Amino acid sequence: MTDNLRKLARELLESGKASVVIGYGDATLPGRTTPVFITSAAEADRLVWNEHCLNNLAVYLSSRKFKTDGKIAIVAKPCDLRAIINLVQENQVKREDVIIIGMVCSGMKDNDSGKPLEKCNACMEHVPKNCDEIIGDPASAPKPADPNAEFISLEKLEAMSPDERWAFWSKEFSKCIRCYACRQVCPMCYCTQCIAQKTQPQWIPSSQTPKGNFSFGMFRALHSAGRCVSCGECERVCPVGIPLNLLTAKMRKEIREKYGYEAGCDPDAPAPMCNFKPDDKEDFIR
Repeated sequence: MTDNLRKLARELLESGKASVVIGYGDATLPGRTTPVFITSAAEADRLVWNEHCLNNLAVYLSSRKFKTDGKIAIVAKPCDLRAIINLVQENQVKREDVIIIGMVCSGMKDNDSGKPLEKCNACMEHVPKNCDEIIGDPASAPKPADPNAEFISLEKLEAMSPDERWAFWSKEFSKCIRCYACRQVCPMCYCTQCIAQKTQPQWIPSSQTPKGNFSFGMFRALHSAGRCVSCGECERVCPVGIPLNLLTAKMRKEIREKYGYEAGCDPDAPAPMCNFKPDDKEDFIR
C-alpha cells in the first residue's frame, strides 16, 4: 500500500492535480509516524502507510493556519474520512478543493503497547467511502464490528447513579491540566476563538480548577454531539489519561437512538443539530 500511495502522490503532484499531499511519514522514534506535507514528486517516497498512522489528518483541513494554492490531496482512514465529510457539511472546506485518498484500514496499534487500539476493535467501517481514490484491497479488510460494539464500554457508566457519575467525572476532570490537546487535535474544533478562553464575557474559568475543568469537559462533549466521528484522537493525546471516548461515545449513542444519525457517513443527510422542522411538536419542553 505504501508503494501504491507513493505512486499516486507522484502522479497527482506531477500532473498539477494537487499542490500538496498530506500524509504520514516516518517519525524520529522507530515504529512511529508523523504528519508530512509533500509538495513535489521527488518527496513522494517520504510517504508511508502502516499500523502506526494514528493521526487524524483532517485537522489540517479545518486549521486556519494551513493554507495552500491549488487542491489538497489527503490520506484518510475511514474514520478520518468521516471527519472530512463533516467539514464539508459544515462549510469549512469545499469538496471540490480536496482529493481524498481513502486507505483500506485493518486497524491501528498503540505506539507504546503495540496492541490494537480499542476504537479499532469496535470499527464498523474498514473500507473508505465517498473518496476519490482507494488504496488497498477491500476484500482483505476485516469484517465490520457489531454496530453497538463501541457502546459496550458505556455499560458500567450507564449503570451508575447520577451521584456516582458525578463523582466519577469530577475525579477524572480533576486531573485535567488544561493543555487543550484534546481540542487542538480534533478536526471539529475549528472555532477561531474557543469559548474556554473567552474573557468578555467569561463562560468557563480559565484556571485549572474543578469548576473550570468540569465545565470545559462538558462543553466539549456537548459540542461534539452529532459531529464526533469516533476517531479517538482526543483521548489518545490526553497526557493525563482522561477517558474522553466515554463522553463522545455517549453523545454518539444518544444521537443514533434519537435521530438515527451517524456523523460523516452520509454527505446528504441533514445534521441533527443544524436543522429543524417547523411542525415539530416540541414535546420535550412541555
